[in-house]
Amino acid sequence: VYQPVGTVLATSLALTRSYRKRVRKTSEIDSKARAISMLNQNIACLPLEKSQDKEKFRSARKIPPSGKPDLYCSPPHALTKTGLIHIIKRLRNETGNSRLIAFKAKSLHSRIYLLIKREQKHVYLQKSKHPEPQPAKLGSVLFGPLNDEIPESIYSQINGEMVRQAALRTKGSGGPSGVDANGFRRMLACKSFKQSSTRLCEAIARMTKTLCTQYIDPTTIEALIASRLIPLDKGEGAVRPIGVGEVIRRISAKCVMSFAKKDVVEASGSLQLCAGQKSGSEAAIHAMNTLFEADDIDAVLLIDASNAFNALNRAVALHNIRVLCPIIAAYAINTYRQPARLFIVGSKEIVSAEGTTQGDPLAMAFYAISTLPLTTSLQAASTVKQCWFADDASGAGRVTQIKDWWDALNTLGPNLGDCASTMAFYKVTALVHSCSICPLIPSYDTLNLNHSCSLVFGNLIKLVFRVIQFIGSSLQTTRLSLVAKKKKIKSYSQSLL
Repeated sequence: VYQPVGTVLATSLALTRSYRKRVRKTSEIDSKARAISMLNQNIACLPLEKSQDKEKFRSARKIPPSGKPDLYCSPPHALTKTGLIHIIKRLRNETGNSRLIAFKAKSLHSRIYLLIKREQKHVYLQKSKHPEPQPAKLGSVLFGPLNDEIPESIYSQINGEMVRQAALRTKGSGGPSGVDANGFRRMLACKSFKQSSTRLCEAIARMTKTLCTQYIDPTTIEALIASRLIPLDKGEGAVRPIGVGEVIRRISAKCVMSFAKKDVVEASGSLQLCAGQKSGSEAAIHAMNTLFEADDIDAVLLIDASNAFNALNRAVALHNIRVLCPIIAAYAINTYRQPARLFIVGSKEIVSAEGTTQGDPLAMAFYAISTLPLTTSLQAASTVKQCWFADDASGAGRVTQIKDWWDALNTLGPNLGDCASTMAFYKVTALVHSCSICPLIPSYDTLNLNHSCSLVFGNLIKLVFRVIQFIGSSLQTTRLSLVAKKKKIKSYSQSLL
């Protein structure tokens, strides 16, 4: 008796859900169509290129006129229809209103103008983060044997199964094509496609072998090295450009790093700890903490390079990698010798001609090997005990030694595109800060002198044991609070100890 009723209820419920989805989808399409039609009708009311109309628009919207030329803003009607639709979506997300037709005309124009100005500002900041290519200088180029004839049998480990495993480990959104990691994971690892998935994995493996063994025309892989640029907000008006490359490129780079990781680690040595060493940042923290406890150490100098990954001299790096780590040299040259196209969603297109792409699995190893000439030159020029993790460097030693190390870094760093931006001393004694360190460093008034703690590689140096003590005291407090529920006198006596 109840089985037909349950079937009817389930069928009606499914029909109701499908009808609601269809109605919701239809209403969304209608709202988008109304918004676009309204924008097309009122597009003539937006500010024009004439100065008088621009001043009238600014006075009406209470935007103070600037004496300097506006670097970020361009006439809104110069944007494409895709850009206007992107701005409408941004406007809907920020206001939370699903119907733009509810806005007044003046409010809509003002909001669109401000959003366009913000988008143009992001494009300007992204362009400033990607400098023009610089020529290679003689002092930064290594001279050594170039072993370009590597046997292809070394790359025999790259096969369809390795590509499949790399696809299962790949996560994240897609590149300019729009296909994310889940889509490629389904195409490469799902058994529903039977032999098609296997043939596709083998094709990607053959492509990776070709990139590792031959120098090909870079224009043929222009779509492969293109990326979708995302500006991450770092605070205080600064952005971090992240290039979301194609998933095929990320899978291919993971296959290369999976079999060449040992060679990259051996080439990087013990000074640069970002090439794939296990717990590299943790080892750097403990090493600098141990050095700071020594009696012959006056201070620790922490250095952070400015826009290091995007300012690295690519011509010098591609030459030096042929000497230091030839097993990945061909792959790095094929993917980095041609300027990559970076697409900003809803805006313009810029070109990356220097540095590495943040988001590429090969980027960290490529940067680590590229900075080896700098670290070895600094080690030969000074007796400072140094440690590097990507673009973050720390040096410990006497005051005069740190001064020589800093001068050598300012001399040798710009040749490789490495420019130090911030400095910080960890305080030893007040006498060292006031009398010894400050006069030796130029512009020492701008030094960041930390009296309580100092950050190195994103963690605390010298405060590791304090953090452990703090965690221990917190656990003790929690334990006593749990005991106090049953034994109040015992917990009170333990808290007095």
